[in-house]
Amino acid sequence: MEVVDPGWIVTVLFNFTSDDDDMPKGDQYLDPEALLVNRHKQPFTIALIIIYALNFTVGLVGNVFVILVILRHRHMRTLTNVFFLNLTVGDLMVVCVCLPITLGNYIYRDWVYGQAMCKLTPFLQGMAVGVSVLSMMSISLNRYFAILRPLRAKMVFSRGKVGVMLVLIWLLSAAAVCPLLVINHVTAYGLEGVFKARVCVERWGSQEARQFFNLLIFSLLFVLPLCLMAALYTRISMELFASDVHLFEAANNGKHSSGGGGGGMGGGGNAQASRLLRQRRKTVRSLILLVVLFGVSWLPFYVVNIWLDFNSGDYTAPQILTFIYPIVQVAPLFLIIAAQASRNDIGKL
Repeated sequence: MEVVDPGWIVTVLFNFTSDDDDMPKGDQYLDPEALLVNRHKQPFTIALIIIYALNFTVGLVGNVFVILVILRHRHMRTLTNVFFLNLTVGDLMVVCVCLPITLGNYIYRDWVYGQAMCKLTPFLQGMAVGVSVLSMMSISLNRYFAILRPLRAKMVFSRGKVGVMLVLIWLLSAAAVCPLLVINHVTAYGLEGVFKARVCVERWGSQEARQFFNLLIFSLLFVLPLCLMAALYTRISMELFASDVHLFEAANNGKHSSGGGGGGMGGGGNAQASRLLRQRRKTVRSLILLVVLFGVSWLPFYVVNIWLDFNSGDYTAPQILTFIYPIVQVAPLFLIIAAQASRNDIGKL
């Protein structure tokens, strides 16, 4: 296997271990294999393990709970909840596939998972992200038609067409990241005569090809969904606000007419309108929060990833790869947790 430049390894190992009182001293201090094995003792790594463990636990329990609720209760098996179920499965793949491998590879830098997992892990991670994002986009389209085009919604989102949409979500997600099955390989690195370890790396024909691929994924799985969801939810919010005005007028008319004995909405109608107004406003806040969280959670990951592609030779790249990249990788999981809390509100639209 190909050996990576030893100078780069020495630089990275120095960045990992300088200013670390927990690392072994003496002869072991210069033992790269000892540094790889003992990396879990570093304070930053311990904090990262805690963050990943909490996100894994909450994400796993929350998504499994959603799946069980939808499957066990027949009245929950609506066409809208089918998209939520698909989103939950995608989120569960992110939690179960992305987190353990990412954290394990950070703690112990020797790739011990084999050539097959080197190809499958990035592919499954990318596909899981694509399924989650495209499912969120499909939900926004479903809610748009249900509120603004209710007659067409029954045709566009019929049971058969929803099944086709779900298949397309998985196929498009797999197709978008299928190059990862080809370009990922296990490569050896180390210092000749001192130690040798393995790493799963991407072998592109050129740096430009890598940059083009990541910019394409950024456009398809972030920019396009974000713009579409923002536009649709803005239009939905405007429609709900307009409906709120009519509800206020109806409640006020009912209040005035009730005094004349003409029937009207009366106090009960006014209270009902007020409850509906509060529910709709809560729903609008959930919609806005979901779009904002989507942008805030994923933007740092793509920014760091693209920056590393265009500045791989920069002297700060090893530090960013070591300390910043693991944090931005876990940030989108907060979107998964927040989305679970918003699903009930969005489903009531």
